[in-house]
Amino acid sequence: MYYAIGHFSKFLQTGAQRVDLTSNAASNDFFDSVGFVTTDNKNVVVLDNRQATDTYTIALTDKQSGKTLTFDMEPRSFVTVVWNQ
Repeated sequence: MYYAIGHFSKFLQTGAQRVDLTSNAASNDFFDSVGFVTTDNKNVVVLDNRQATDTYTIALTDKQSGKTLTFDMEPRSFVTVVWNQ
């Protein structure tokens, strides 16, 4: 839990606004994600894969730029992705 909280405290400062994320994946009890826009206009997405065995291929697409970042998220991992708007 401490490790997970560290992701939020390191990458998000006071004033960051939560934003909606859309997903084309089926509902999953073992995977969560949350997105923010910071006061200095950075996008921050925090992802949590609690699955013991499954690796997920993640594709994050920025609606403004149309650019996509694709990566594999290993089982039992927590990832934060930050990019400029």
